[in-house]
Amino acid sequence: MVNNKDNLSYLLQEIDRYFDCLLTDEEEEELRKKLVVTKLNHHTIDEAKALMGFRVPEKARKRKIDGFSEVFRYKKVKYVAVIAAIMTLTGLTGYLFQLNNNFVSGDCLAFVNGKCIRDEDAVMEIIFQNMSELEQATDEMKVDFIDELDDLASATEDYDSEFNLSDI
Repeated sequence: MVNNKDNLSYLLQEIDRYFDCLLTDEEEEELRKKLVVTKLNHHTIDEAKALMGFRVPEKARKRKIDGFSEVFRYKKVKYVAVIAAIMTLTGLTGYLFQLNNNFVSGDCLAFVNGKCIRDEDAVMEIIFQNMSELEQATDEMKVDFIDELDDLASATEDYDSEFNLSDI
């Protein structure tokens, strides 16, 4: 069985032949396939992958990832907080509906901002208002998510490589 050192030296020899333009088309295709699946780590392998279009240079990749994650992280936290607050208020209101027979006064349906609400229509209006805010927040999140997906899709459309990964 061939060990990793032998595989590494063979792969480095093939990469050197590639850089010297000594490979046939079939050998170059075979080298591309090996580079896609190799788990070996060497700077020459990284250079060959970058030259063949398999890797984005480290600075550009980090800048794209950091820019995407900073914007998306802020929006994600904001929407999660809004949705959590609305769900908490809605759940609390529902819970209070179930317990309304256990209150001392017996006619209090819900507490909002420390005040007892006895009017069933007012409580239902608060619930519907909270649900519409939840729906609006999720719609905004869908739009932002679709925009982020469009940005990613345009980045993948701009990616240019002569090698077709579906052939592997």
